Amino acid sequence: MNLTHTAIAALVIGAPALAGFANIDFSVEDDFLTPLVNGQEINSPGEFGNLFTITSTGRLAIFDTSDPGANDAGGDPDLLVNQGNALIIQNTGMLTQSTADIFNTPNDSAGGGSIFFNFLQPAELGSVDLIDVDDANGVTVTLTDDMGRQRVYNVPNSFTNEVNTDGPAGFDTLSLLDTMPQLGEGGGTATLVSEDMGYDATRVLTLEVDLAGSGGVDNLFIESIVPTPGAAALFACSGLAMIRRRRA
Repeated sequence: MNLTHTAIAALVIGAPALAGFANIDFSVEDDFLTPLVNGQEINSPGEFGNLFTITSTGRLAIFDTSDPGANDAGGDPDLLVNQGNALIIQNTGMLTQSTADIFNTPNDSAGGGSIFFNFLQPAELGSVDLIDVDDANGVTVTLTDDMGRQRVYNVPNSFTNEVNTDGPAGFDTLSLLDTMPQLGEGGGTATLVSEDMGYDATRVLTLEVDLAGSGGVDNLFIESIVPTPGAAALFACSGLAMIRRRRA
């Protein structure tokens, strides 16, 4: 599958199952240069729109999962999984912005909601990290190919541990290449997968993450993007060659 675009992405290093995939970790916009900050409202097109657009049933925000001090004023401690930026649906009771496009108190929506990644060209997806999938909060992840066929992952509410009480790590990785049941760090029930006949995993146009309650997403691995001529300098300066760690 050849996906070509003017944007640049770094290859995953030390993850054989995802070799040739690139990590969207929400530390920068998808120009791979402009940093995203804690509380930043995500608009699309805006911060994203080169590789895909992002839409949601609510307003989207960046949450810095590594900075407890930035989230003291009412932020959700369940999201403090120490993995840098993640993407959340902002709590509707905390929409104040003293600085334009920066929520004063980034916090996830207890009512959940859906996040849609709409790819500009068909792509293959490797995995996505799910944060705070515990208590009564399950997640449904749906991939739709360019013919409208779907693969659906039903992720149980035990997929992750409670970060403050149950130990590591409060997040886990859902493989989007695997149709076998996956058991998250929380143990209990494994994921269930269903798939339409003829579904093509190499030609995904939409990824929907439907959160039944609070939670966030991080580290979306997509098929590596082929640089266009003259873009190598942008790649070299982007800093994305040093991809954040993958949890062992």
